[in-house]
Amino acid sequence: MPKPLELCEDFVLHVPPRRDIGTVLGVGFACVPRGPGGAVVQHIRLADAGEVHRAVEQVRTIARAAGQTRAVWWVGEFSTPDDVVDWLAAEGLVPDEDEPLLASLVLHETPRGVAPNLEVTRVCTFDDFLLAQEIDLITMGVAPEERSSMLERSRAQWDTVDEEGIVQTYLGRVDGRAVAFARSAYGTDGVALLGGGTLEADRGNGYYTALVHARWQDAVERGTPLLCTQAGKMSQPILERLGFERLGAIRLLVDRL
Repeated sequence: MPKPLELCEDFVLHVPPRRDIGTVLGVGFACVPRGPGGAVVQHIRLADAGEVHRAVEQVRTIARAAGQTRAVWWVGEFSTPDDVVDWLAAEGLVPDEDEPLLASLVLHETPRGVAPNLEVTRVCTFDDFLLAQEIDLITMGVAPEERSSMLERSRAQWDTVDEEGIVQTYLGRVDGRAVAFARSAYGTDGVALLGGGTLEADRGNGYYTALVHARWQDAVERGTPLLCTQAGKMSQPILERLGFERLGAIRLLVDRL
């Protein structure tokens, strides 16, 4: 059974295989080539500068073949060698401009805080999935014209998500109006939080808390009462107030291809 920190750093290795992800297991690393923000590299277990160089070149080949313009290396507490950050910098990688550091957080008990009067449901139809996708893009600040083209791909995504049953999406509604969404992934030993968002006009009402409670309840019902996540500067304070424990940090280094 993996340690909670291992789940935080390398969750992609602890969920059933997913068709849309296509994780590539290299020598000393795992690469997810089709992430929305570029290829992602986790589980970095390299021996020396030579292995770091070979891994960087392999990831570049994998990412370019997937049509990516960047690869993001997640350097966590278990990553090796100890000076891997320096060797990656020597290969041309730089800290991520927006989120250079993530916190590895876990929760083993019912979240603190009182969930507000928000109707939270698991997404089980394409229409709701599309609605959650749209809220996600709006909260990320994606321009309307770009949102339209991205949403056109949602049908194929939904068919895969619905069939696999690994990633779960949630919608939060007030008086029937969708105001927030969240996602999680079901692993064999816990549930990973994959983000969430609330429409700007509806923020400050505790809806994020309600969505964390909903995902905790799912984890309990599945018999895997543990939540893990990699939190950025905005979500970390909220999650720590809800009782999440910080186990370590993950440095994000970007390789622009």
